[in-house]
Amino acid sequence: MPARATMTTEVSRIMSPDLYDDNESLVFDHDRAEELSRPAPPLAAVSFVAKTEGLPDGLAELARACGAEAASFVAALSVPRQGWLFVADGPWREATSLVLHRRLWKNCGSLSESEVGGRRSEEVAIRNGRNVRYAGVVQITPEFRDQAVDIARTDHACAIIFSSRVDMTNPATIESIFCSAFSCASDEARINVDWLALAVAFCPQGDILLRVSGLFDDREAAVDLIAMPENLPTR
Repeated sequence: MPARATMTTEVSRIMSPDLYDDNESLVFDHDRAEELSRPAPPLAAVSFVAKTEGLPDGLAELARACGAEAASFVAALSVPRQGWLFVADGPWREATSLVLHRRLWKNCGSLSESEVGGRRSEEVAIRNGRNVRYAGVVQITPEFRDQAVDIARTDHACAIIFSSRVDMTNPATIESIFCSAFSCASDEARINVDWLALAVAFCPQGDILLRVSGLFDDREAAVDLIAMPENLPTR
């Protein structure tokens, strides 16, 4: 695809109609997908990539440019979808009185102010014996989009989800996202989002996932939109 200029940044678009086959964006393990859901749902991606030839100190701006392209792509689809930033805290912590008091938003730095973003959910507690983690979602408004992309790029426990469903702030929905994102059914204590598990669980419901990459010494930033092929035109 020809590159498109966004301000002074060149953003290339890559179409990947089958994420279980070799492609230029990301490849998912079909066998593991079938372990999660049989049959494994078909998954596709549209990726937006911006590169720098110099030192990688402008990755945030590159990622924001890719995020703007991705948001425009989703906005042009036939089904309207609202963007949500899914946020979870770090590893399991003992449910002390201090942890239960601070919950999620007070530990999220730039998200601690209630006026950041649009609607936000309750801070949902997910229990594991005597330990606890918190999760929630914040509505992505146009003014919050760049910040949401920054958070999703630097915090691998976060994800952006575009959805037409009205229950995104429901505690049961947030717990379901958490359990898919962190493989609650397995013995592995995950901190980073499990993108395959999240896609297998939510893309068949019509949702589109947005994954941001580009850190430290990388010389490119990328945004991947992941969805069922019928919800993400790749041709």
